[in-house]
Amino acid sequence: MKPQYAFKSEYEARGVAPADGSAHAGFTLLEMLLVLAIVCILAAQVIPQYQGFMVRRQIDVVARELAQGIQTARVFAQAHAINVRFCPVGKNELNAAAPKCRATTSNEDWAGWVFLSNLDGQVLLRSKPLPPAIQVCGNADNGRLINERGGSDFSGFTLYVKASKMANLPAQEVTFAPSGRVQVATVVVTSC
Repeated sequence: MKPQYAFKSEYEARGVAPADGSAHAGFTLLEMLLVLAIVCILAAQVIPQYQGFMVRRQIDVVARELAQGIQTARVFAQAHAINVRFCPVGKNELNAAAPKCRATTSNEDWAGWVFLSNLDGQVLLRSKPLPPAIQVCGNADNGRLINERGGSDFSGFTLYVKASKMANLPAQEVTFAPSGRVQVATVVVTSC
């Protein structure tokens, strides 16, 4: 018969296995591989969702900045009684002293936009460069005019801010009405 001890051994009290290997300690290779496989499967599910979230956030930020820029140019046009030109530009023109509007026939994507005084061509407002995952397109590829009343003499313009590579993400539509109203809405755009 084995004697019964009232006290735990030194190893049992500390939760450490004895050196002779009589008790199980640590993880087996199989257990470690199983945990690693679970972590990899979870990461494979989470990373694309995170990337989609970040691109959606960039779309929202660019659309908001575009709408705010149009509103600022509209107020400037009314306050100074001048026409202001909205001008999409390529990457070579974005930081130029006298930027030229991107031509409708240009194959170059938008790098950003500027607002120019129609009197002397002075840059009133300049955007930051667009993030690489974002594309802007619409019916204002060669620029549009905001008149001194804060509206448009033409039919206004509509711009789409969308993901350049993730086609399944919704886009943001920024509309400038002839009356001068600026509106942002979420839409589904397949191509520009």
